[in-house]
Amino acid sequence: MSDMQKKQNFLQGTALLAMATAIVKVIGALYKIPLNAIIGEQGFGYFNTAYDIYNVLLMISTAGLPVAMSRMISQASSLDHYNQVRRIYHTARGIFLALGIAGSLLMTVFCRQLAAFQNQPDAWAAIGCLGPCVLLICVMSTDRKAVQRVCRAFICFAPMEDPEIAVAVYGEKAAHGATLAAVAEDILRAYFAMEAASEVNAFENQAS
Repeated sequence: MSDMQKKQNFLQGTALLAMATAIVKVIGALYKIPLNAIIGEQGFGYFNTAYDIYNVLLMISTAGLPVAMSRMISQASSLDHYNQVRRIYHTARGIFLALGIAGSLLMTVFCRQLAAFQNQPDAWAAIGCLGPCVLLICVMSTDRKAVQRVCRAFICFAPMEDPEIAVAVYGEKAAHGATLAAVAEDILRAYFAMEAASEVNAFENQAS
């Protein structure tokens, strides 16, 4: 592949990611329209006040930690150090639990003080209701990143000169990529066997 083609593919990939990000932002904003109509402007103001505090605490609780945990688990898993993977996971889960509990307690116990600090004293109920979500997101983030990094994927295509088929095999908590390669091989064999049988049938129909 030439440098020009590589550059073009890179730009196309970048444009696609930017478009996907824009679509996600639009979808994420759509729910606010019916929500504003249901709870009114005053209720929507309370919601925004609580959500701003929630975002700050969530960022403090999870910023950088899921990525660091997933990289450590990925490195240990690639070396088949599964005891180390478990230690990393248990340590990270303890840290995330502590941060999540602290954030949830802060929003739940001090909801009135936080509402007064935001100059929205009547928003304390919304802040208190969002408090447990900090703990929930922390726990979910730990489990999601841990599972993501112990999965395997195998991708191939055939034939090499003029590809006809591409195969992608993904295994959750798969120990080795060789296991997935065997699955991909079976798929390729089945595909080319069907193709050969189809050609034989076509030849026989023409001969008859």
